[in-house]
Amino acid sequence: MATSFGLACQFEGYKCGFFHRSSARAMMPRISSITPKRFVQIGGSFLLGAVLFFALAGWLLLSSQSPLNRASAIEASCEWARLAPFPPSASRPQIEVRGSMFTREFRISFSASPDDVQTWLQNSPGVLDAKVIEGEDGEVIYAIQPGGGAQFAELRLSSDKRTISIRTYWS
Repeated sequence: MATSFGLACQFEGYKCGFFHRSSARAMMPRISSITPKRFVQIGGSFLLGAVLFFALAGWLLLSSQSPLNRASAIEASCEWARLAPFPPSASRPQIEVRGSMFTREFRISFSASPDDVQTWLQNSPGVLDAKVIEGEDGEVIYAIQPGGGAQFAELRLSSDKRTISIRTYWS
């Protein structure tokens, strides 16, 4: 005798688990019941999600303004110009990345208090043995012997002693 519910019910000789076999079928939607309009909606939603996912992944990996690439640019610039990590008070960092698979150039600038800038410069080995050039407007230019395989490294300190500009590249 078949019951409509039961942990081990039997229906026409088949075990059907918790629910009666016919009620389990009724709860599952049929693929043939999806209309062409609904199919296009589902496919469009999937396509939109995939495009957004790949756009975000592309931005994270390829854009110079993504958090991953900004951190990498700062790290490489500090290594190539032999600089200490940026001071905690560094604000408004601007990062520009140029180049191709054969060349890479980083231009980074930030502002900090004059005391923090002075301490940072004293802790940066590249600045300590750099050739110092006084600019006409009071700007100080440090021609740094590059490290880490770079061909060029330069640091500019503005006349107000608050703004640092770093340019370094390899080719």
